[in-house]
This record gives sequence, structure tokens and C-alpha cells, in this order.
Amino acid sequence: MDNIIFNQPGGFPLYTDTLDAMQRMYQPFLNGLGSMAGNRAIISGCDEIGDKITNGIIQIDNEIFELKEGIKQEFITIKEESKSYEFENGENKTTIIYRYAVFGTGTKSYKWSDFKRVIPLNTIQEILNNKVNNDRLEILERKVNHQEQLLAPLNSGFGVFGWTGPKELIPAGFIIVGEYINKVLRGSDIAGQEGGKDSHTITTSQIPSITGTVDTIHPYEGTPIGGGFKGGNNKFRSLRQNINNSGGGQPIPTIPFYRSIILLKWVG
Repeated sequence: MDNIIFNQPGGFPLYTDTLDAMQRMYQPFLNGLGSMAGNRAIISGCDEIGDKITNGIIQIDNEIFELKEGIKQEFITIKEESKSYEFENGENKTTIIYRYAVFGTGTKSYKWSDFKRVIPLNTIQEILNNKVNNDRLEILERKVNHQEQLLAPLNSGFGVFGWTGPKELIPAGFIIVGEYINKVLRGSDIAGQEGGKDSHTITTSQIPSITGTVDTIHPYEGTPIGGGFKGGNNKFRSLRQNINNSGGGQPIPTIPFYRSIILLKWVG
């Protein structure tokens, strides 16, 4: 860093180029330090109180400016004020130029929302220590994406699932799906199909197909009244009669009321 040695004997020669050298010495360092905060940065002050922003120091395009207190607006701009002095030759010349930022618009304006406050340097390490590293963040992001994919059928409004608790404990946001009450869920590639019935009357064609014989006893001769009973002289005889096949043996539908659903499986 440059240095001017003022304190020395013999009478220091104070010329304008000496003062100019002083100005050129500190400006790069101040603006350089300001650039560490990044472009469009709030270095200090600029607190929002009500509808006002207090005085503060900001950095614009690698140059430090004072921001004057004012009513908060969408834009700020740079103002210049010059001060003139009379020189030894009698001329008035611009000697000092004040440059500062104010709320409002001008030849060039900057959006106030683009300005970000710089965090104190002595807190950076603590923030970094508490910050999730990129590897862990990527793992968490993959897990979140995975959960979103798993929950996509429910989030779509078309997914349903079973609940074994009392209906009074159904979580907020869920409702009972009325069209599935008292119906069996049936897997299909088309959702919403319905069928089945409560009962069924068996028809002749559905009676089981059965064949067999029946043994009966008849009197050999005479009338049934006179033969084979007490006081009669006739004997009995056994007869075997065949049962004809009258049943059709057709299947009986046993499907209760149902509603078809599409069953999904997660494959990644």
C-alpha cells in the first residue's frame, strides 16, 4: 500500500498533487473492500422502519455509496452535488463533488429489491458449520422426489387405500369413498366397471346332474288293500325304479356386487 510521510522536519510541501495522491490511495481499497460484498449489496445500515429506509452504506458496480434516508420506493438512483470555491486567480471552480444514493429514479436507476444485505463476516463460519453439505442435500432431494412419486396416485385424487381404524379417527383431508361401500374390489385394466348381484334363484338347468335307483315294495297280486297286510293272503315283492337325469349341471353365478379397480405396483 502506498504511503505519504507527513511527519518530518523541514516543512512539508502540501501541494494539490499530494492531496490527489491521498485520494487515489484510499479509493481503490475502500471500493475493493466493498466489492467483497458483491454487486448491489447493503453493507451497513439501511434498516426498514415503517415506510422508511434509514441511512446506510451500499455497493453499486464496485463503488461504495451512502444511501440517504427516505421513503422506501421501487428504485434508487445516484445524485451528484458539486461545490465550488474561488481560486487565487479569482475564478470559481468545481472543487468537491458529493455522490450519494437516494430513493427515486434518474438517468440510471437500480431496483431496491436487487440489493442484498451482507451477513457479518464473523458469523460466516458458524453458518457454514450448520449448513447441510451438498452430498446430504442431494440425498434428501432424492428421498423427497421418491416420496412424491410414491404419493402421486393419492395426490391425483384417483388412488384409494384401506383404513382399519374407526371413521371418527380418519385424518383431515380424507373422505370415505361411498361408491365402494358393500362392494368387492375386483382387479381390472379398466377402472369403474360394476357387476354382481345380491342373490340368485337356481334354474332347472343348474340343478346338479344326478342318476340312481329307488327300491319300492308292491303286492304280487290282488289289490293293495287286500294283499300284504294283516289278514291278507298275498305276499309283497320288491321293485327297483330308475331316476332319470333331469338336472343340467350348469354353473351357478356367485359374484357379489363389485367395482373394478386398476392395481398398481411401484417399479421405480
